[in-house]
Amino acid sequence: MTEFFNTLFPSKAVRVALMVIMALVIVFAAFKAGVIVGAKKAYFTDRWEKGYYQNFGGRSFDMPHHGLFDGFRDRDFMMASGVYGRVIKADSGSIVIRDRDDVEKIIVAGADTIVKHLRGSIALSDIHVDDTVVVIGEPNDVGQIVAKLIRLVPPLPAGAETATATPPFMRGMHWWR
Repeated sequence: MTEFFNTLFPSKAVRVALMVIMALVIVFAAFKAGVIVGAKKAYFTDRWEKGYYQNFGGRSFDMPHHGLFDGFRDRDFMMASGVYGRVIKADSGSIVIRDRDDVEKIIVAGADTIVKHLRGSIALSDIHVDDTVVVIGEPNDVGQIVAKLIRLVPPLPAGAETATATPPFMRGMHWWR
């Protein structure tokens, strides 16, 4: 392979220039991937803000004129594809969770949603208010999370609040926020 490369590009300057170009392409591809991820998180946060009052029983004209996040623009985007927190409302096809940042998120479950507790499967109806869950899914256009996996986890030790405590399996990790 090296001989073929050397016969194709006999000049060392051409080979070096080609390697520099390939390195730049890799750097630009990584940058573009970061831009795409950031845009998706920003899109979810914007849709969540616009759908907040509708999702929680309000009317769209009740929303403050400047938006819900006025004054909070320097903070990180909210997690769009999952949540860890305490269940504050449980219905037949959805649950509402208060996460560690004290933000309420609506989780919508479908026929393909997997619901687990320890090693076994359970029904969504087995999840009740004050249960602690981890949800993995994807955002929809109205700021809800469409769940792919809901896992009921053991409650935190007495005195630990869901809104401020970090689950043991996530301690020391900052990427999950």
